[in-house]
This record gives sequence, structure tokens and C-alpha cells, in this order.
Amino acid sequence: MKKLLLSLFAVALFNVALRAQDTRPQAAPDPRAYELLKQAQAARESFPANFAGFKAELVCNDNGHEVVGSLDYRPATGAKISIAGLSEEAQGWLTQQLNSLLSHRRAGDFAQGEGRYPLALPADDHSPLGRRVLVNDKLKSSYRVLNGQITEVDRTMGDRIVVTILATQATGTGKYLPHHFVVSAFDAKTSQLTRSEMFTDEFTQVANVWLPSLRKIVTAEAGKLTARVITLRKFELHKVIVAAGGN
Repeated sequence: MKKLLLSLFAVALFNVALRAQDTRPQAAPDPRAYELLKQAQAARESFPANFAGFKAELVCNDNGHEVVGSLDYRPATGAKISIAGLSEEAQGWLTQQLNSLLSHRRAGDFAQGEGRYPLALPADDHSPLGRRVLVNDKLKSSYRVLNGQITEVDRTMGDRIVVTILATQATGTGKYLPHHFVVSAFDAKTSQLTRSEMFTDEFTQVANVWLPSLRKIVTAEAGKLTARVITLRKFELHKVIVAAGGN
């Protein structure tokens, strides 16, 4: 009798575990998914391989309160910000936004990123946002690709976060940068929308580098709207140091 009860308990735990798993449709690994996502990621404009960083004047408008400071960015160390007059929360927000904005402009090795997972194509749902690509990673990530560009990124990081790209900016080299996009946060348990952030990013070309010049974010959360704008201007590129014997 005791063994029977233990067996029933084990079956019950197994069923609970099954219900807790992701119920979104899965598909077998597909080389077409690999090429589709690889080409779309390669089409995004990124910093040159020898990019050493830059300095710029930094202006932050925190829902009507504007302050001026400076930014020193180097790929190896991230964004160093010098600014006064912001609250601790706004200062942390500004640092996070600048590091995110700049880190997303760095080129990556696709084979070491999403390409190391068993990418798959689920059944085509004919979405106007394009073809869905399943990454099959721990974050339950998926992308959508349309006309060679990424139009959606979907991940579960505590809450489910969906980035929907509405418009892009062409750089004249056959590549693109995100211009307007929305970040939606959904409660992992209830699937209810908890926060929506609407982004406008603008870029300017300095020498052979496309640098961010503006990020505007309107956030809808807890019954209120908040608007913040980050502006970068007066750019100065850091010089690339060539090692002895280099070309």
C-alpha cells in the first residue's frame, strides 16, 4: 500500500511538471530558420570591428526636468556618465538605457549566440510581422523576420517581454537600425499586460560610424504615462590605437 501511494505521488508530481512546461508549439530544428535569422541579424547596422568608442554631450529630459552632462563610451568598459541633478532612480534608468542602447549596436558572432541553439520554424501563421523563428533556449525566445529584418523579439525573463519593431532607419549600406518600437511586458502567470514602453531611436553618422543621437521613451504603467528623452550631441570619436607592427 505504501509503495502504491508513493507511486501515485510520483505520477502526480510528474503531471504537475508537465503542466508547468511551455505550452507554445515546438518544431524540429530547421536549417531555413538558421539562415533566416542569421541574415536578418547580419543586416543590422553595428559598430565597426575596430570601433574605440566616443565622447558626447549628454542631455536628459526626465518628464520635463532637463539636465546636461557628458558620456564617455568605450566598448571594453561600457558607458561612463557624468551628470548631476537627477534622482537616484532616474540616474539608474539613464545608465541602464545608455548601456543597453550602445551594447545592442555591437556586432556579435551569430554562431556563439542564437545560432548555437536548435532553431526551428513553426507552422506559418501568416502574421503581418513576418515568419516566426523558435530559438528553443531557456528563455523561450522567438523572433519574427520580415523582408530580411527582425520585427519582433519575444523572451521570458521572469515576465514575458515582447519587442515589436514598427519602423527602421536605412543607413545607405543595405543595413538598417531600429527607429520606432514597442516593448510590452506581460505577467508570466496571468498573461496580463503590465507595462508598455514606446521607443523612438534616432542615429547620426560620424565618419564611418552610426551613433545614437536620441532615445525617446513613453512608458504606460500603473495608470500613468511617463516621458523621458536622452539626447547625445557634439560627438568626438576615440582614436583607434594600432599595435606595433599592425597595418
